Amino acid sequence: METFLEAPQKYYSRYGYVNGVSQPFPNSMLFDLGLHPIESLNQSKVYEKILEVDEVFSLVMIAEYFDESLILLRDLLGWSFQDIAYFAQNMRKKTGGKTEIMSLKTIQNIKKIHAGDLKLYEHFNKTFWRKVHTFGEERMQKELKEFNAVKKAWEIRCISERVSYSNMTDKEFRPYETMVLGYRLNPEMANDTNCVLMATPELPFTRRIYKRMFTMKQLKGNTFNTELIKEWTPFDADSKVKSKVR
Repeated sequence: METFLEAPQKYYSRYGYVNGVSQPFPNSMLFDLGLHPIESLNQSKVYEKILEVDEVFSLVMIAEYFDESLILLRDLLGWSFQDIAYFAQNMRKKTGGKTEIMSLKTIQNIKKIHAGDLKLYEHFNKTFWRKVHTFGEERMQKELKEFNAVKKAWEIRCISERVSYSNMTDKEFRPYETMVLGYRLNPEMANDTNCVLMATPELPFTRRIYKRMFTMKQLKGNTFNTELIKEWTPFDADSKVKSKVR
């Protein structure tokens, strides 16, 4: 990592794409929000994009405070705890090895290369905690406790065990990386719509949504979209998914 960060320009073109991969390396969060990689190096353009996002979105969630973010979202939309319950996806299995500590130089290089994303994060991290303060910090702690109890109840109901890629026989629930854990359902919950959808990894779940959009003519029938849904295999025959994913 240190070698890469000392001279990242060797590994991606001037347009910001890593060789052989269509994902821009610097400021990828700004790219996802519509800012071109070159413009993400311009402080004025970054500031304009931050103001645009702030105006468009009532809430910007913070990944490392995901549960707190969901509770703010729940309050904003008038949802229940059941509406925001989830099973964590993309969790790495423990290897028993030591965690490598990045040097100060590496951290500084990351901040320099991703300066635009850093400004984006710092802005919305501040607005996030202002929203938490307005919501009430004591109220937040109380609701976090209640939310954790709801998630635990769903895990007991649905999940038999967390399993590694190599031990997952059902490809519908198999994670896409060998280091990531997936979920094996309790046998009696194999056809339970909520359990199935909550345990499904992101890519198979996305294909379900694309399939539904495609059949409802909400998705253009081009080669790209056909590839996205070609591996679609519904988990039961009565299209219960359609009532859940909406």
